[in-house]
Amino acid sequence: MTSSAFIQVLLYLAVLFMLAYPLAGFMVKRMQAPLSANEQRWFSRFGMLGVDNHGKLSDEMNWKQYAIAILLFNIIGLV
Repeated sequence: MTSSAFIQVLLYLAVLFMLAYPLAGFMVKRMQAPLSANEQRWFSRFGMLGVDNHGKLSDEMNWKQYAIAILLFNIIGLV
């Protein structure tokens, strides 16, 4: 590994670790916040993420909701 490649890896890791803490704080706040009306409608329309038809969070997903979520996640990752 050349010295410039080594410096580039170190720079990448430094930026990664500097952004990890603020991103983690944002994710914790966002995941603990209640769903907005638009999010509730979207999730309940597609039967995803454990949201029932009344917009309330349920404790568990059934197998169909889980399969749809996994397929959508993989399709988005492919795109």
